[in-house]
Amino acid sequence: MSHRWHTFIVIACVAVAAVIEAIEQGLSQSPHFAAKLPDSGWLNYLPLALLLIALLLWIALVLRNRNRPREAKPFDVIHTVDFGYLPRSPLENGWFRSCNDDGIAEFGSDLSIPGSLRMKIIKSEVAIHYNVPPHAILADRLEFTAKYTNAKNPTMIFTRLSVGTQDGSLQRNVDFKFYHGELRAAPTWPNPNPGRPLDKWVPEQTVYLLAQVRPEGKLAFHINLRDAVSLCIGDQGWVFKSIQGIRLRGDLSISPIVLGVTEQ
Repeated sequence: MSHRWHTFIVIACVAVAAVIEAIEQGLSQSPHFAAKLPDSGWLNYLPLALLLIALLLWIALVLRNRNRPREAKPFDVIHTVDFGYLPRSPLENGWFRSCNDDGIAEFGSDLSIPGSLRMKIIKSEVAIHYNVPPHAILADRLEFTAKYTNAKNPTMIFTRLSVGTQDGSLQRNVDFKFYHGELRAAPTWPNPNPGRPLDKWVPEQTVYLLAQVRPEGKLAFHINLRDAVSLCIGDQGWVFKSIQGIRLRGDLSISPIVLGVTEQ
């Protein structure tokens, strides 16, 4: 049942309950008229039953919507990281290797994701990094569709974000890794020194958020980078400043990556 129908039924139940309550009040004020009607004692319970039905439907609607991704607010696209140069390697087109010099990957495209990059690890581990061009570093929105794998070389998709304190006195680069799941976040590695000053160390962050699940195992992400920073380290006083880079690691397929700025 759609959200619209849930809302309609709840409103209808409340309205009917209100009408019955008005009828009951009318009957109580007109004893001669009420005496001519069949026993109406059941009316005493009907408003409560209808209100209970409305409450249960409302609770069901809330629980259902908790597992839905929030609708993304409109944003202005300012840069797209595309892979139109395939079958040439991304390492020859703006990406560079960021770990394991002995790693070997095969690059291609996934036909189920238009314009996509498919990275398959052949040997060891491979991670590739892309520096966001200067005109796009203030992008606070990120969108892409990807296929994740949990095989020997699991998928990891990162953004490198510049974060700072509210007063601008401190600024650090932090990697944020994104997965599909119930909204939550945690440091990728536990802080080995809980009392360590903020200006000395900020750990890599892992963010779980609800993606749109599409056929063939595809996940469509609509990421608000400001919200991601706030969720992970906002309670420590850090806020989003800019996006510096994107890193892909492991076996994966990913669409062109769209960067944008939230409309005011």
